[in-house]
Amino acid sequence: MLPNYDCNESSKLQTEPIQCNIDADHQVEVCPPLSTPENAILSTHISVYGTRVTVSCLKRYKFKGDINSTEITCLGQQGWTENITDCSADRCSPVPLLHSATPNTTRAVNGTTVIFTCNPGYISPSGDTTQIITCLGGIWHNLKALKECLAVNCGIPPAVQHAFWTDGINTSYEHSVTYHCLTGFWFSRANYTHTIQCSADGMWTPVAKTCTAIKCMPLSLADGLIVSSENTTVHSVVNASCGRAENGTDHLLTCLKTGNWYPEPPMCTNNHGRRIQLVPVEADHSRIYGLISISTISVIWFLIFVSDVKSLYHHLRGFHK
Repeated sequence: MLPNYDCNESSKLQTEPIQCNIDADHQVEVCPPLSTPENAILSTHISVYGTRVTVSCLKRYKFKGDINSTEITCLGQQGWTENITDCSADRCSPVPLLHSATPNTTRAVNGTTVIFTCNPGYISPSGDTTQIITCLGGIWHNLKALKECLAVNCGIPPAVQHAFWTDGINTSYEHSVTYHCLTGFWFSRANYTHTIQCSADGMWTPVAKTCTAIKCMPLSLADGLIVSSENTTVHSVVNASCGRAENGTDHLLTCLKTGNWYPEPPMCTNNHGRRIQLVPVEADHSRIYGLISISTISVIWFLIFVSDVKSLYHHLRGFHK
């Protein structure tokens, strides 16, 4: 390195250059001139033997390996102790935000790999559930390929017999469809609608039910009620009465689309106001016919018995002879 001189106040620096006379055997060794790396500064541009140069990255830039600065030394004819690379940004721009996916980290420093996972009910355009970008040299690699995830679509809902749904349905994730049974049908008693929803796996849940014809409750015979028909479908009309009960008048009952009889079936009671059991009506002369049948059967069995006894008697007599 060249020496520095400071003159006293009463002295003046000689402007003529000082020249060293060096013979061929004592030449000063120098290194190749240094060029300033990108986004860095040098502590000096002197390149004679033994010179130490500090190379520092500018603010928000670093060497590879997350290093802010490094020092090199001139070894004369052997050159510098190491080659200097450019400084690169120590971080990338903020991690992108996606409405349909969640990153595993928000760090944006060099070397960071960010994995975006599609939210439930969404899938990436490539069909995967994850997308990856990496921060290298202050630049996000694979950023152009990063896309919003697509909502899962369950497709057209299954058809349900005797039911319909409103037009303009949305078949994507978390949207629902409501079935309405046609007039005269229901899913279950007093239940005329059924809702299904598009789930994260692309399936409609729960499984669509079936609309069945509305029927009224069967008119019970336990209360002594006599009906003209067992029909329980909507709009059917049944003649009901209490038979021999005290209030044994006829009632016309209609099965409504609500599944109820109108008017309400009568409650059959006896003379004491108690519910009665249905008593079967016997046919005319049924007791006489019954006695005749029993007598006839008894006579037949008696004749068979007598015949068997006579046969046995003759058989025994022949045996003794």
